[in-house]
Formats: sequence, C-alpha cells, structure tokens
Amino acid sequence: MTEGTTSAAADAPATASAAKTDLIAQLEQEGEIAADYLEGLLDIADLDGDIDMDVEGDRASVSIVSEGGGPQRGLQRLVGQDGEVLEALQELTRLAVHRETGERSRLMLDIAGFRARRRAELTELGSNAAREAKESGEPVKLSPMTPFERKVVHDAVAAAGLRSESEGEEPQRRVVVLPA
Repeated sequence: MTEGTTSAAADAPATASAAKTDLIAQLEQEGEIAADYLEGLLDIADLDGDIDMDVEGDRASVSIVSEGGGPQRGLQRLVGQDGEVLEALQELTRLAVHRETGERSRLMLDIAGFRARRRAELTELGSNAAREAKESGEPVKLSPMTPFERKVVHDAVAAAGLRSESEGEEPQRRVVVLPA
C-alpha cells in the first residue's frame, strides 16, 4: 500500500462506527416522535405522566411513568387487563412513528412499569420451565403469549442452556421448552 491510500479493512471500523451512530440517531428520532404522540394522548385523556426515552439494543424504548413517582392508578387504565391496552397503544405509537419517518419501527412502550414487572415474571417462568424440562426430560409447553412475552421466555431458556421454540398461530402461539 502506498502512502496516502487506505485499505477497505482500515475503513471498516470507521464505517461500522458511523453506522452505529446513524442507527442511534434514528432510534432517538423515533423516541422523540413517540414522546410527542404520547404527550398528546395523555393530554386528551387528561392523565398526568412523565415520558422517559432510551435506546435499548436496537430499538427505541419509551416509558410513561407517574409524575414525581406518585400514584400510578390513572396510568393503569392505559395498561389495561393483561397489558391489552398497552399493546394497542404501542402499535398506535409505532404507526405514528411510521407516518413521520416512513420506516417500520420496533419501538417498545412501557406504561407504569408494567413491562418491566412482566419481564421479571417471564424470566422466572422461563427459568422454571427450563429447570422442569431438564429434570423431566420432556418438553414443557407454556400458555399462549404475545411476541414480547415469548421473546423474554426464549431468552431466559437460552440463558439456562436449553432450546425453545414457538408453536401455534396467533393469538394462541406459545413457547415450548425442549429438554437437552
């Protein structure tokens, strides 16, 4: 290689770094759009809440929490039974982001800490199912779950050193933990 020229290999780290910076900027933009949409929703519903934004892995994450950490009863209406309203609001928020950016969003919405609590419960469920499959040598079928819930369980099973797969059709799709 002569002085003044560079190889593609030398440019690769810079290119990867630039791509990561671009991705983070895109996810932050998604979070801003989602926050604006959700603030409007809170105003319409006459609910008080603070909006926190973050980037987790390869997706934007937006949370609505009670102002000043106070009672979250009003926000619970936005969660609904078993998170059904939360799931619908997440899809509406993703559509609002898509409308602004033209890109499909994988944004994750949490309200009043529901997803954080559910993630902890599902991690424990996945670990227990993995332990049961190891001890019994039989596959363990879990109840139907949402895609978010299945992903958390699959991760917990993998962390326990076993394999799992999803079976069935929505909305009856479930995780099956396979013995070693």
